[in-house]
Order: sequence, then structure tokens, then C-alpha cells
Amino acid sequence: MRLGAGISSAALVVAVGAATPALAQAGSQDAQLQELRAQIQLLQRRIDQLEAAYKARQQSTDQAARDAAARARAAQDQAARAQARADAAQAKVQELEAANQQRPAGAPGLVYPPLPPGASPEPVGGPPKPKSDKPNGSFDLGGVTFTLGGFIELAGYFRSNNQNRSIASSFNTIPFLGPTPQGDIGEFGLTAQQSRFSGKAEGMIDDGLRVVGYGELDLLNGAGSANSVETNSYTPRLRQIFTQLEYEPWQAYGLAGQAWSLATPFRKGLDPFATWQPPVIDAQYIVGYDFLRVPALRVVKGFGDVWVGFEAATPQTAFGGVSNPPPPGTTIFTTYPGGGGLNPQANYSVNVAPDLLLKVAADTKPLEDVTAHFEAFGLARWFTDQISFGGQSANLTTFGGGIGGSTYVTLGKWFDIEASVLYGNGIGRYGAAQLPDVTFNANGSLQTLNEGMGTVGGVLHAIPGKLDLYGFYGWDWIGNSYYAGGGGYGNPANSNMGCFNPNAQAQGLGATCTGNTQWVNEITAGLNWNVFRGRFGTWRTGFQYSHIARQAYAGVGGSPWAADDMFMFNFRYLPFE
Repeated sequence: MRLGAGISSAALVVAVGAATPALAQAGSQDAQLQELRAQIQLLQRRIDQLEAAYKARQQSTDQAARDAAARARAAQDQAARAQARADAAQAKVQELEAANQQRPAGAPGLVYPPLPPGASPEPVGGPPKPKSDKPNGSFDLGGVTFTLGGFIELAGYFRSNNQNRSIASSFNTIPFLGPTPQGDIGEFGLTAQQSRFSGKAEGMIDDGLRVVGYGELDLLNGAGSANSVETNSYTPRLRQIFTQLEYEPWQAYGLAGQAWSLATPFRKGLDPFATWQPPVIDAQYIVGYDFLRVPALRVVKGFGDVWVGFEAATPQTAFGGVSNPPPPGTTIFTTYPGGGGLNPQANYSVNVAPDLLLKVAADTKPLEDVTAHFEAFGLARWFTDQISFGGQSANLTTFGGGIGGSTYVTLGKWFDIEASVLYGNGIGRYGAAQLPDVTFNANGSLQTLNEGMGTVGGVLHAIPGKLDLYGFYGWDWIGNSYYAGGGGYGNPANSNMGCFNPNAQAQGLGATCTGNTQWVNEITAGLNWNVFRGRFGTWRTGFQYSHIARQAYAGVGGSPWAADDMFMFNFRYLPFE
């Protein structure tokens, strides 16, 4: 007889023993055997039932265990994949936060790419940001995505030479020792004028076709009623405002409006949101930095990692030097007062053609943790004045231009290197020192001035995403052009007698100080520290020291020279970075 698992022989013995009294009462042995066999059959059926029930329970338990084990393995696999995505997202966030320290302050904030499902990055120095593929300050309205940007700043400055300016220095007019006391007395001030407000709107017109609009304002403007006596009521100033059409399948875009000029160094491609500005406090940046922010039309085409851009920008001429009095009856027209929406207190040059720029840029990655951006460009300009004599007039146009280039290299997450150069004739407008473009010839026509400028330096991300240290050197040199009688620029016959006496103007003795600049250079160093950073934005403080030297061309009385030591600090709240 077969016994089911879990039913012992002892149990059968007990059952048989229980049947013995019934056998004793039977009338015959056959009846007893028949009775016993019937009971055994009943017991066997009971054993079979118990065995079947046990097997069913065992199978159910085994299946449940297998299901539980499978669920546990699946959960472990999902957890591992989620952790891998989170690690990758965290690395990307740290990379973007480190790179964000080099972008122009006040752009619409750090743009995070779409995150992998389940990833929750935690930026350096703060709690996790909300799970979103949009940066801080972004929201959708209809089919348009809006992104707010900017910062609130208090800045302070001390200069050893009194420029009587706000946070934007004037490198070309650093006061000499005379003829006024400005070169012999310092200045201190606090200002909130560099606070910035920006907004970006973008939407898809069609598959691959995107439209972008961007605007940016600060308060570095002084209206006729502005003063610092009581209310410091300074007015908004237009920095950038442009629209852009991007067609991604072609790697192409067109831009119309006021933006950083194509001559400005870029960090990547020719993206108008990836220009490079020195990370300094001074709103005029550093000597040798070439840039404009003017209305322009631009087209850019990409070919993989190579980009080609062309721009036509609104022209304007910076004049320098003097023109001797023309012959009797002769008039020279170079500028006219502004009107019809222009500043009536400013003079605007005669412009007959736009400034034209052509730039080629390339992005490379020579090593695993090294990226490099290189670019070169050419510039063409036209300068015009009008000479009237004896009832007749002549419009005289002079051609100018130059060539330039820059590079921007990142060494892992620790160091960035930047260098730029621009050389040519009539390029002064494009430099931060604002040296002149042209001077005058003896016949009253315009003469372009030879000039070269450049910058070199770097940023050390001492604590990536938290603390940056920087240092730069910049220079700007300009040639002279003159003719007999004291005309032109840098003429040795010009008087510099008043450049060396702080009281010359008050005393009325030798008060003339022509002081045409020959060169300006600057050494600057500083830091930017993100004290607090998180979903609330960034609270940052910074410090900058600059030593700026200015040398003038020699004239009667000597060659004046001046140096300005400047200390600046700031506190910024960037709610969208």
C-alpha cells in the first residue's frame, strides 16, 4: 500500500487497531476480512485525498515563492537602472552648473535638458530642484514657452583717479594729473544700476522650425533729470532685443534686432546665447575686449561642428584728434545732433553703409575632458564726411576694417582659458577702451587709425559651481596720424602742458592737455562666490581689483601718463539660476 507524504505508518496502525473490536464481533473470519478490507479502502481513499491536498498546497506555495522572487529581481533591476539614470543626470547637472558661471550674467537662466524618467538631480550647494525639463522661471502659455531671467545687484567701487562715473569705467579718459584735480583724488560710490531684467519667448512654428524672442534691460542710463542727491532715479537702458528663426534640420538661424555683435567672442558655435563676457563686475568689462551691442541683421549656417555667420550692423564713427581751421568759406560736416527718437544732446556721425562682418567658428574636443572653440572673422567699415567750399560740396568716404579671432578652451570642470585679438584700421569702436576710429587729414577728409587690441586670461573653478577665481590681461594700442600745424591725432606739436598740473585750469596757466591716448592696458583679478544656491536661485557675491595704465602721445610739455587702481565688489540675487 502506498502512503502519501505526511501520513505515517503509525497512523495506519492506529487506524487498524481501532477496527479490532469490530472484527471480534463478526460471525466469521471472511466477514472480518471483508470488513477489514473495506476499512482499508476507506483509509486509502482518505490518504489519497490528503496527499492530493498536500501536493496542491505545495504547488501553490512554490508558485507564490517563484512569483515573489521574480518581483524582487524586477524591483532590483528597476532600482539599478533608476540609480544609473540619476547618477548620469547628476553629472550633467554639475557640468551645466559649472559651465553656467561663464555665460553672460543675466541671460534667462540655466537651461537644463530633459531629464531621464525617474532622475532627480541635486545641484551643488543646494537642495534638489523640482523634477522638470524647464529652467527656473519658465512657464507655458498657449504654444509659447516664456523664460524669465536677470538679477538684482548692489555694487560698490573705489577708484584712485576720479572718473566721476558709475560702475562702467572709462578706460580712454582716465584723468591725468592735470589740468583738473580729478587725477589727484579718488572716488567711491554704491549703485544698483547694473541690476538686470530679461525675458525669452520661444515656440515651434513647424517641425524643426523655432521662433525665439529675447529682451534685456538694465538701469545704466541717466536721463536729464537723473541725479544721486536724493532718489537716484535712473532710467532703464536697452541692452538686447531681438527675434530669431531657427531651422534645426539645416543648422541655420536668422537674427534681427539688437544683440551682441558677431565680433564678440563666443563659447560655442555662433549661438547668440553662448557669447563670452569676462566674469568681472565692471560694466565696461576689460581693456582689449572687443564687443558691440547694436541693431543688426544676421544669418548663420552650421556644418556639423563648423559654423559660418554673416552680419550687417548699424554703423557709427568715433572721432579723435583735431582738424585745423579749414580755409575761409570751407565747412566740414562729420556729425549732426540727434533727432526723431535719437538723443538730441548727442551727435551722430554721417553713415552711408553698414558695418559688415563675416565669422567662421569651430568646436572641437581634442581630449576626453577638454573642449575647444576657435573662431576668426573679418570686418569692413566705411567712414564719410562732407566738405563744402565755394558753393560746392563733396562727400568723401574712407574704407576701414580689420581681422580678429578668439579661442575658448575648457579643461574638465576646473579651468577655462580665453584669448582674443583684433587688428586693423578704423576699429576703435569695437574695443572696450573706446579709442577713436578716425582722425582728419589736412584737406578735411577722414583718416583711419591703425589699432590692435586683445585679451588673455582664465577662470579657475576652485569649487565647481560654488567658487570661481579669475585673472585677465588686456591691452589696446592705437597709431597716430598727423600733419603740419597741429592737426590729426598724436601730433607732437600739440600742447600737453596742462596734463601735469592739477591746478592748471584754475590758475589759467598752460591749461591745455591734448593727451591723445597711445595705449591702455589692464591687469585684473577677482572672484565670484555662490554663497547660497538651490531651487530659490543663487545668491552671489564678488570682488574685483584692476590696475589700468594709460599713456598719451608726446607733445609740447611731455608725454602724460596715468594709472588707476580700482576696487569693486557686488552682491547679486539671481532668482532664475
